[in-house]
Amino acid sequence: MTVASAANASTPDAGADTSPPAAPPPVDRAGKVWPFHPWDRAEAVTFNRFAMRPGVPLHAYDERGWSPHLAERKRLASAQAKSAVDLVTETRGDVLISACPFPRHAVVLFDGDVPVASINVCFSCGDILLWPRWSIEPASEKLTKRGRAELELQRKKQLALYDKVFPQWTSFFRDDVGLAIDEPPRDEPH
Repeated sequence: MTVASAANASTPDAGADTSPPAAPPPVDRAGKVWPFHPWDRAEAVTFNRFAMRPGVPLHAYDERGWSPHLAERKRLASAQAKSAVDLVTETRGDVLISACPFPRHAVVLFDGDVPVASINVCFSCGDILLWPRWSIEPASEKLTKRGRAELELQRKKQLALYDKVFPQWTSFFRDDVGLAIDEPPRDEPH
């Protein structure tokens, strides 16, 4: 995996346009390591800056394109981008803690101008949602008893890693990138 050179990975652009661009064509996923496509730069994004409601996209970017609810975009330095991917690797992918994720922070990875992946973090419930998915879990009804036990053991190991790593996401967005992580008021109008 590659990241943008330090010369190209500047700190946030003042007055950067946060309007969502048109969705680019699908990304060829031939790689063996998440995000299964090379990338060369990244942006931190805030989105969904309102109270949770149904039908709102839970990824800043995915195969449908940009969320219509982007609030802020900041170009990341190469070390910051690598750090975000390292945090995903440390937790071995998506981590679903709750039944009601509503991410408001993301890191979007790009190959040139084409978004190829997004890491979406919910500080309200603690979920980490990835696009593309880290892996596809087998359907539980098709698992053998042994397969279920192995899956449960993997899940326990992942949650132990998550407990150590998730606080680093707070530091990443708040301290390293400079984005507020406070939840908006529940009665804030859209």
